[in-house]
Amino acid sequence: MKKFKTIEELQNILKAENYKKTILATGDFDVLNVCDIRYLRETKKFADVTIVGLYSDEFIKFSKKNLDFPLLSFNDRLQILEGLEMIDYIIQLENDDFTRLFEMLKFDFYLTREEKNSTGSIKTIKFESKKCKNIIEKILEKTKYA
Repeated sequence: MKKFKTIEELQNILKAENYKKTILATGDFDVLNVCDIRYLRETKKFADVTIVGLYSDEFIKFSKKNLDFPLLSFNDRLQILEGLEMIDYIIQLENDDFTRLFEMLKFDFYLTREEKNSTGSIKTIKFESKKCKNIIEKILEKTKYA
């Protein structure tokens, strides 16, 4: 099954299937690591359907203010995520304004790694993982002199 969908395709699927609970988890997932896996596994504690919002290459460059990122292209990151069984669907995100997305898809939960307030009827859940801060920067620092 192809997991990558447009927002409109996903909206139709969710209406037709009448799922009980849905959750959105977002990220760039550039160099997938154990912290990302823990984050994605967490979604299944709250919902039947896990939807991942995968940030576009352009948004990552803009948000990190660094043209060297992402390290992996959108298509490479997408292929990796499509292989994970805990993910049901993947959508591409061009920004971090989820207003339209929340209105269209009506998630029950939003799992985030940042401090965010709940939006309307969507319950925001903060994922805590202090050990995983800046993992890419740590990798780059350790390999700088290799």
